[in-house]
Amino acid sequence: MIKLFGLYLNQLPDRRSLAALLDGQMYASWREKHKSIRDELATRASLGGVFLLQKMGYKYHFTYGENGRPFFLDSPIDFNITHSEQIVICAVEIPDEGDKRDKPFCRVGVDVENLARIAAVRICPLAERWFTPAEHDIFLADPTDATFLRIWTRKEALIKWTGEGLRSMRKADTTVAEKNYGVLFREYRVENTLVTLCHRADALPPDTPHMLTNSELFD
Repeated sequence: MIKLFGLYLNQLPDRRSLAALLDGQMYASWREKHKSIRDELATRASLGGVFLLQKMGYKYHFTYGENGRPFFLDSPIDFNITHSEQIVICAVEIPDEGDKRDKPFCRVGVDVENLARIAAVRICPLAERWFTPAEHDIFLADPTDATFLRIWTRKEALIKWTGEGLRSMRKADTTVAEKNYGVLFREYRVENTLVTLCHRADALPPDTPHMLTNSELFD
C-alpha cells in the first residue's frame, strides 16, 4: 500500500517551534545530518517532512543511509520526502498484511518542482547536460517547460527510489526505468506544483496526494 500526503509550508510554525514538536530521536538524527542548514525556509521544509511522518503515525528509529536517503532502521515501511518552496510531500509504502518479503520490496521515490520556478531557468542547457540521449530526444521533440519538468522530476524520483543520490542523476534513464528497475511513474498536480511518484510496477499508487489541514496537523 502506498500513501502520499503533504502540507503547505505556510502551515508550519518557525523552526524552533517545529523542532519542539518532534520526537527526540527523530529530531536528533535529523539535526546530526543537517548541521549546515542555516536558511529558515529550507530548515522548516526539511523538518516539515519529518513532522509529517510523525503526524501520520510513523514513529520508528529514524536515520540516514550512506547516500543521505532517510529510512526507518527497525521497520519494513519505506518512505521518501521532498519539498518545493511551497509544499512538503511524503510518500510511504507499507507491506501488505502477511507479506514476508524483506524491506527492499517496499520502495518509493518522490519529487516535486514548482511550475513557475522552472520557467525562470534555461532548460535547454540543463537538458543537454543531465538527460540521457533517449531522454534528450524526447525533450527535443517537444522542448517545452512541461516536457523538461516531466523528465526532470522522474529522474529525481528515480534516483531517490534507488537511493543512489545525485551522483547517479546523469546516468539514470527514465525511459527504461520499468525494464531496468521494475518501476512506473505517477504524476500529480498540487496547485502550481508537479509531484512525481516512482513506485514498483505491481504497487497501486493513490489517486491524489492528501494535503493535511491545520486541524489534522495540530489538533
